[in-house]
Amino acid sequence: MSDAPAKRGRKALLRSTIMEAAVSVLAAQPAATLQEVAAAAGVGRATLYRYFPNREALILALAQASLDDAQALSDELAAQHEDLREYFEALLGALIAQGQRYHYLASDSTALQDPQIQQAYDAQLASMHDLLAEMQGEGLLAADLPTAWLNQWLDGLIYSAWQFARENPAADVLALTLRSFYQGAAPQ
Repeated sequence: MSDAPAKRGRKALLRSTIMEAAVSVLAAQPAATLQEVAAAAGVGRATLYRYFPNREALILALAQASLDDAQALSDELAAQHEDLREYFEALLGALIAQGQRYHYLASDSTALQDPQIQQAYDAQLASMHDLLAEMQGEGLLAADLPTAWLNQWLDGLIYSAWQFARENPAADVLALTLRSFYQGAAPQ
């Protein structure tokens, strides 16, 4: 009998361990080296390089994981919330919280230069655009504001929330973001 499934499981676990260490290290120090990531993961450089041959490969894997996490959160929250406003607020809270793990990707252009990552990111922006348009249709947001504007503005607010939370960890960034967004996009 082959031990291939067990070996694949160990490899997947080690890859996951390296990625989690990378998230922690890069969140604290975006310019950290792969050596520092390997040390935090408790593996040697050679082991890290077997999974991620260079920094770009690691960043791309982390970006894909971030996008996958965001999509999974969105799907889970959509299933939990029938009320559109509740869903939006829960999703925004989840995206802001997720940013605490992945904010460093926003300052690394490597990820968005990858066509697959860019396509997945664009799909998430399109999904948010559709959600905002639905909120406008229900009178929750100003219908006279271009939905593309609201989407771009919200994307910037999320980024600002990530940055603000780094410097002000006790702040309720979700409440600040919602207040800013709702006041600026309120129906007249």
